[in-house]
Amino acid sequence: MKKTYHLLSLCMMALLAVVSSCSLENEVDNLSNDLLRVANVNTEGVVVIAGSDSEATLEVRANSAWVVTCDDPSLTLLTTAGSGDGQARLRMGENPSALNSRSWVVKLKSLADANAIERAVTVTQSPNNESLNLIAAESNVSWQAHTLTMMVESNGKWTAAITGTQGNYATLKTPSGEGNGQISIELARNDTEQKRPFTVSVTSSDGKVTKSVNMHQSEFGFYVELIGNKSVELARTFDPMGKVVQFRTNKNWTATTDQDWVTVSPAMGRVPTNGVDAEQQLTIFANTNNNTADRDALVVFTVRNTDNTIASTDTLRIHQLSSMGLDLIAPSETKLSSQEQTIALNVVTDLHWRASLAGTGATLDPATTQGTGNGTVIVNVAANTSSNKRNFTITVSNDDNSIRKTVAFEQSGSNYSVRILGNASVSLPRQASTAKVFISVNQHWEATASEPWLSVEPFFGDVDNVGTFETQEVAVSVVGNNRAESRTGTVVFTVSNSDGSVAYTATLTVVQGSINAPMATLPEVDNITTQSATFTASYQTGSSQDVVTEYGFYWGTSPDNLVGQNAIQLTPEAGHYASSGSFNARVEGLQPLTTYYVISYAVNEQGMGLSEVREFTTAGATPEEDDNNTPNLRP
Repeated sequence: MKKTYHLLSLCMMALLAVVSSCSLENEVDNLSNDLLRVANVNTEGVVVIAGSDSEATLEVRANSAWVVTCDDPSLTLLTTAGSGDGQARLRMGENPSALNSRSWVVKLKSLADANAIERAVTVTQSPNNESLNLIAAESNVSWQAHTLTMMVESNGKWTAAITGTQGNYATLKTPSGEGNGQISIELARNDTEQKRPFTVSVTSSDGKVTKSVNMHQSEFGFYVELIGNKSVELARTFDPMGKVVQFRTNKNWTATTDQDWVTVSPAMGRVPTNGVDAEQQLTIFANTNNNTADRDALVVFTVRNTDNTIASTDTLRIHQLSSMGLDLIAPSETKLSSQEQTIALNVVTDLHWRASLAGTGATLDPATTQGTGNGTVIVNVAANTSSNKRNFTITVSNDDNSIRKTVAFEQSGSNYSVRILGNASVSLPRQASTAKVFISVNQHWEATASEPWLSVEPFFGDVDNVGTFETQEVAVSVVGNNRAESRTGTVVFTVSNSDGSVAYTATLTVVQGSINAPMATLPEVDNITTQSATFTASYQTGSSQDVVTEYGFYWGTSPDNLVGQNAIQLTPEAGHYASSGSFNARVEGLQPLTTYYVISYAVNEQGMGLSEVREFTTAGATPEEDDNNTPNLRP
């Protein structure tokens, strides 16, 4: 029997062990299923908190570790992670609005090794209770006409009102608003001997909150008030005469400024009798404004009661203009040729300025090294006889050196050059005409005409051996001039260095006569021999005031481009200039049996007049005549 009982006991223990083992296995299986949820959401899955709450708590239910995130920076996460059941604390502060709710999306994520779960929970904060406050700087205000400002602190919409007035001396200019703001009230001058009461109130949009301030406008008393405009504009520079400002007061007064660049004189004054109106004045002085921005200041006029409390104030606003700054305008080309030249730089400013030069090969004109206001800096550049480039800079600055402008120049070496042979100017008649010009050049060159009525052909050329000078011919032409004034243009010949910078330039000046230029007659040719001939012509201008200062002939073996060829230049004796006259000249050294062409010309201040072309042929030679190949020109 005992053996049977002992065996039964062993069987029961074995059965309990199996049941316990199965129960433990089920519990392990349950833990392997990840769990994550928020327990305190409503039926819509939202956590709702009051507008006055500054924090919220999420009741987290989980069987693993978890993290909390939120992308909205207006929400602070006090809890960013946890494990198992716990709380996630959030901070958002009270809702600043009494009108609108606000929401955030908070994300939770489990950290299980597999089958991780993510939950997104919306946290909504209801509108806050309406808050409202009305603040006045002081409850007793001046009897003078002025604008009274009161501050409103609110998180919702509000309306304002004025009550308790015995008349229309207080006018509300801001009847409503939303959030923090201000109320403006226009107060009329109180000329009575009684204080004037009024009440200003603001009420929330739901009508539940009202804030009021009882105000009093003082009875007529001591005052100060400006006469005319309450603002003045001052020039940038100091004015030793200052700006006179007039005001009216019935009490001893003071005047103060809020900026150290403004002074007043006098800064205080007395009236003959306290309580009796008197007109006063002071003078305002402002230092020179060297800034590039305008500036402002206030002058406050004050009178005080016998107990030293402020009885009245008035304010003058000052606006001073600024400097236009400083600018240095250079020529369009700052890479200079190697030749001697003068350049001009324009200074644009309203300041006093100084100019300086750094570098070699150039000097400043002493008369242009400083100035006040707009001006010009003249730079004399010496010829660069070296093959090396050289540099210099021009700087202008104001007196305290706070504003500086600098322009850099580069002058090329003197390897290449171009020069005009003979006179660097040519005069042409008002008719369409052409003149020959010869240049000496040792590098590829280009020519540019400054005016549309002026042209040059060819406008570029090359040399056989770069660096070796050779003479080349160009034709400078003008179209007809039908204007009453002569006109002037230029042709600039340029050679460049291998890097494209300008090495040298030469300028030809072209003056074309007008319809008021002298008229020259067709030359007569007499006394023609094998080697000589006599030319005779006359001139006439349209006015006795337009006297002729030069006349003569051009001749050659071709009728083309006679201007400038074999010139016979004649001038009247000093003091014997005339508006009409005749002239002649004899030319020798001609070739026998050769056809020649001649034109006459005359010049006055209106330009050159040119005749038509006359053709003639010399006589045949005889054995005893000397064959002189070199013409000898003489008048």
